[in-house]
Amino acid sequence: MLDVWSDFLMGGAWSAWLAFYLERLYARQVTFINLSVFVLWGRSYKANWRLAKVLNVVLLSVFLFAAASVMGMWVGHWGYFILGWCLGHGVYALARLIASRHKIQHQHQQEQERHDKTRFHRQHKAHK
Repeated sequence: MLDVWSDFLMGGAWSAWLAFYLERLYARQVTFINLSVFVLWGRSYKANWRLAKVLNVVLLSVFLFAAASVMGMWVGHWGYFILGWCLGHGVYALARLIASRHKIQHQHQQEQERHDKTRFHRQHKAHK
């Protein structure tokens, strides 16, 4: 029973981390590789772009294959791992949705406060 729960939790943790990586860190990795290819290789725009694209795909593929082989050594119940994966990704997506709504509300509140201050200053100048 402990194996089942560990596979479930491992799937959830892995999917949440992978979603975080692809959302937050992968874009920076792509930018870093594009910049590195431009600086170090310095060919034409098309050649730089093609080499950077190939490097990005190769690095991502190697990373995912290595992670899959490591997971294959640890996971015994793949059904529970996949269930945990789906749940972990769902929790991550829900957390991102809540965070984005909170951010939008906060921005709206700041805009409203700025608008109220501006209106107060205009009214105050009008009375002078």
